[in-house]
Amino acid sequence: MLRLKTAKSTLAHQNHTKSTQKPTTKGFLQMAKNFLHNGIYALDFKLMDKKDSLYVLEMRNQPEVARFMLTSNITKDGHFNFIKGLKNNQKSAYWLVKKNDKILGVASLSRINLAHKNAYIGIYKNPFLDTRYKTNQKSSIGAQILQALEYIAFSEFCLHSLHLEVLESNTKAIAFYEKNGYKYGGKLVDFIYRDERYHTALIYSKITNMPL
Repeated sequence: MLRLKTAKSTLAHQNHTKSTQKPTTKGFLQMAKNFLHNGIYALDFKLMDKKDSLYVLEMRNQPEVARFMLTSNITKDGHFNFIKGLKNNQKSAYWLVKKNDKILGVASLSRINLAHKNAYIGIYKNPFLDTRYKTNQKSSIGAQILQALEYIAFSEFCLHSLHLEVLESNTKAIAFYEKNGYKYGGKLVDFIYRDERYHTALIYSKITNMPL
């Protein structure tokens, strides 16, 4: 398994402190930021080394993960160009989520709007985690990733609401989000076209109870 921290990410981790001011500028979203919360370490995609980046690509293209994405597979060049583009992206942030020496998966915020304090979330679990490790956890791997992402969104980015789109056919994910407090908000009929047919997506949302 990959080592937990590279020299570059270790430095960023050591320099991390909890935000004392609410983010109000676009430049905030261009800053590479790692986070640590309840033993879960979120490594910014912009600070990953090549080995971590290649592992993310391998996870993303694994059939168990890819079948619920907008595109089935992404190329190596497309993947590295995407990560490079995040440096100038003021609307999205992605993290590789780790716990001790294990990679749990990936978490993201997209369509970030600091003026209205909302964003869309995305997560996926590491499909290569061994069954013994997963069964020994007090909470599910998905729940740990989601809790870390919600900490970043609500406590660090000071957002008010989180939203997501999930395929109507992905009943397992729908049950997961409902269990974790996300409320159904509507349906996007024939919203996604892949595998030569249209797919309907459902909208779910969660509003923080944290004071402004």
